[in-house]
Amino acid sequence: MSAHAISWRVEARGTGAWVAFSGELTETTHFAPLLAQLPKVVVFDLAGIARVNSCGVREWVNFMMALEQ
Repeated sequence: MSAHAISWRVEARGTGAWVAFSGELTETTHFAPLLAQLPKVVVFDLAGIARVNSCGVREWVNFMMALEQ
């Protein structure tokens, strides 16, 4: 795993969750472990994202679509 791989921290906030990301959003990013633990209401803090490549955008869009299901 890259030293800059994405990581996240989840905190319960009321009936939802706050998720802070750090690192790089790339083709190696896999959101399935995060998706499994999220409630319906989520706030994302992206301030810690250092870089996003085109494959990372694809992974993010797929993640957003999965949240809606």
